[in-house]
Amino acid sequence: MTRDELKQKLRTVYIIKERIKDKQNSIDFHRERIESITGQGSEVQGNSLKNRNEDSITIICDLEEEISKEISKMKVAEAELKNMFNLLDTELYKNILIARHIDCMTWSEVAYTVHYSTQHTRKRLYQKAFNELLKRCTTYVPPMTLSC
Repeated sequence: MTRDELKQKLRTVYIIKERIKDKQNSIDFHRERIESITGQGSEVQGNSLKNRNEDSITIICDLEEEISKEISKMKVAEAELKNMFNLLDTELYKNILIARHIDCMTWSEVAYTVHYSTQHTRKRLYQKAFNELLKRCTTYVPPMTLSC
């Protein structure tokens, strides 16, 4: 596995979570759209509003199904990353990688979790963890490959 391939693999969970968040925002928009309709107006407007509601409901159902699929992908990606992280001997490195790439924590949150400064965690510890993982992954073949 190359450095770039590893970086891409480590971003997988974050990318999926962002897609889920976008879909959830879309669902919220359509729910608000349905709730904002008062039903006042002429018969023509009523039919138009009814069609708009039906469209929004269909979109919400489709998005919820897509979210369900994304969650399944995310679980697979998390399992793959955990398997990779378990190749490391150092618990600190595992914890940093899990916090950053599975829990999607900010650098400040990761540093707080491992009780080091943000700069030390990001620049030194993470770099060591990444390089060690890269070394270990050159011989490791994941049981299942997932692309975003």
